[in-house]
Amino acid sequence: MDKNLIEKDLSSLAPLTEGDLARREKLIAKGIELSGSHIDSAVKCFTAAAEIKEDYLLFYNIGCLYYKKNDYKKGVINLEKSRKLNPDFFMSSLITGLCYSRLQNIKAARSNFINVLMHDPDNRIAATALSILLQNQGKISESVKLLNRLSKAHKDDKGIKKLKTDILFSSENSEETAAAIKEIKRESEAYRSYDDYINSVPVDIYNDKYGTLSEKITTLETNKTQKNLISLSLCHLLKGDTDSAIDFLLQARGVI
Repeated sequence: MDKNLIEKDLSSLAPLTEGDLARREKLIAKGIELSGSHIDSAVKCFTAAAEIKEDYLLFYNIGCLYYKKNDYKKGVINLEKSRKLNPDFFMSSLITGLCYSRLQNIKAARSNFINVLMHDPDNRIAATALSILLQNQGKISESVKLLNRLSKAHKDDKGIKKLKTDILFSSENSEETAAAIKEIKRESEAYRSYDDYINSVPVDIYNDKYGTLSEKITTLETNKTQKNLISLSLCHLLKGDTDSAIDFLLQARGVI
């Protein structure tokens, strides 16, 4: 839609009066229509509607539009108005938290995400955002604990488990990282197909002048340097023991 036509259309809705609720409804409908592609015009509509009669949903919509525009400060201002009008509408706190996280106000972001989780303990967005904040603060155990609880509530959400694995991997906790990777492996059809394939290959084909796979593993385990740990991982992978392959590879990561 042409910008001039939009402005003309908006002007046709004026003048606005305090008691014109019918005009207010038209402004809201127009704001909803323009929200997808004409954010500034949608904000004008919702703001004009709020001038007639304030409503927590109007300020919430305005705040969301400012968040979409990356204008996080104006987003917070409007979202806080929404929350004051309806403290029980926790979605205002959720978007406020996202705004504050973009503004690098970690304390305020964390407070808002916690407020959301007090209303909705299994809210994926709030819990995921809070876990990332905790990770960035070096509070890995708290972050993982939160994701473990969330994972129980959303058992089919592989993204939560992947995030937990990434956080553990960044902490260089090889034991917990290995356990998290194995959990994903057990639930992945692709991993299971690979396990089935590798187990179908006779281990004898890997025998050479250096011995069998079992003999190589025994030799490598006598001196667990980083190079040998990587070799152990490969040997166990070829043997079909992918769990051990994961363990030794992550151990190698921690060896200097």
